Amino acid sequence: MDLTATNYSRSRLPDPVSVEAALSSRSGDIRVPAGTELTVGPFSGYADTFKLARVETFADIQKLGFVPEHITEEGAVNALRNDDKLYRDARRNLDMDHCSCSDHYSGSTSDRPTALRRHYQDHLLELLLPLQRRSLLAADTDIVHIYRQIQRWASRPAVYLVGLVSISDIEISEKATLFMTHTVTSLYARNINMGANSRLRFHSGNVHVRCETLNGPNRLVSDRANLERYVYGLSRELAGRVS
Repeated sequence: MDLTATNYSRSRLPDPVSVEAALSSRSGDIRVPAGTELTVGPFSGYADTFKLARVETFADIQKLGFVPEHITEEGAVNALRNDDKLYRDARRNLDMDHCSCSDHYSGSTSDRPTALRRHYQDHLLELLLPLQRRSLLAADTDIVHIYRQIQRWASRPAVYLVGLVSISDIEISEKATLFMTHTVTSLYARNINMGANSRLRFHSGNVHVRCETLNGPNRLVSDRANLERYVYGLSRELAGRVS
C-alpha cells in the first residue's frame, strides 16, 4: 500500500499508545520522486505514520533502541550519577584554577577552559565497552545519544512520550529530500533506499533511526578518496602506476 499525503492530513496529535503498539504498527510506504521534497510529521504528509509512544518502564526505552538491552536501569542511573560527580569535580577544579591565577589572567572570559558534561562518561563507557568491538570515546555520537536518553529517563516527567514514525519502506529517489518534522525523534523502517544525491533530514536533535536495510549509491566505487581510506596502501599503488 502506497500512502498519499493529502488523504492522511490531520489537525490533532494521535492518542498515545504503548511502545509495542507503536513499533508493531507500520503504515505503508513513503516514496519521494526524483528532484522533489517531502515533509513527514503529525500535521504534514503521511500523518498516519506518526505515533506517540508512551514510555512507562526502562525496558520501553530499550525496546525503542535508545539504550542497549544488557544495561540495567540501576546500572545506567548509577553511571549517570557518578559521571555527574566527575563533571562537578572537574568544574570545581577549573574554577579554583582560574581563581588562583586571576591576578595574572588577562584574556577574555570566553578564552577560559571549559568542562562539558558530555565529555565525562567514564562510568557509562565501562557499561558499554564489554559488547563493543572497537574503542569508545566519551564524545562519540552514539555515547552522547545513550547518555541523553538515560538522562531523560532519570529526570522524566509524569508523562513520557516519544514521537516516532513507523513505516514499511522508504524510497528517496535521485536528488530528492525527505524531511522529518520537529516532533519526529525516532524513525523505524524495514528498508530505506536512497538514490544519488538524495537526503534524509531531521528537524529534531538527538534522533534515533533503525532499519533492517539501508541501500544507496556505492561510494566505495564512485569516490576514489573514500576507497583509498578503506583499502590500505591503495593510494601509493595508484601513485606508482605507469600509465
